[in-house]
Amino acid sequence: MATSPPPFLLRHHRDNNRATSDGWDRFAEHRRRQTDLVIEHGGGTLAVLGAGNCNDLDLERLAGTFDSIHLVDLDEEALRGARARQTAEVAAKLVLRAPIDVSGALAELPRLRGKTLSPGQLNELARAAVDRMVAALPERFDTVLSACLLSQIMHSCSVALSSHPQLAHIGQALAVAHLRALLALTRPGGQVVFVRSEE
Repeated sequence: MATSPPPFLLRHHRDNNRATSDGWDRFAEHRRRQTDLVIEHGGGTLAVLGAGNCNDLDLERLAGTFDSIHLVDLDEEALRGARARQTAEVAAKLVLRAPIDVSGALAELPRLRGKTLSPGQLNELARAAVDRMVAALPERFDTVLSACLLSQIMHSCSVALSSHPQLAHIGQALAVAHLRALLALTRPGGQVVFVRSEE
């Protein structure tokens, strides 16, 4: 069974990051609000799922609250670029976790083309996606942030499956998987911060 996302989905994700790499100023208000949410009850360890270029995170402020910040993304180059922009003190707290498919399912999506999935198969798709995420990040974190990641997962479904008649159902299964993965990656008593895209 394939475990790596197909090249066209990797390319799509990386191209999106390159297209927004110089968007620091444009993300200013979103960055402030999202960072405030994370810091509000933060401390200890933070995992950012879908960190990308980190234009929507004030890593300097987060480093003042958290002991370590795990940046999780499929695109290692984007994470390295984000770390390179930080001071040495902030960079020392950053742990780059890439390449990790934060949906847990990109490798499987092309295999679903032309197939009709039963409810049981949709449930299995979600379960397997959670299992892959937990295996990729075996430790548990005090705070886990989904940084507008759900919309990226939904868009990846659309890119991979196009006009699949069950596109909505598959997307829903992966949305459920994402929420379950957030909970599974969080320590008891920790917090999940779920931020959705307004676009």
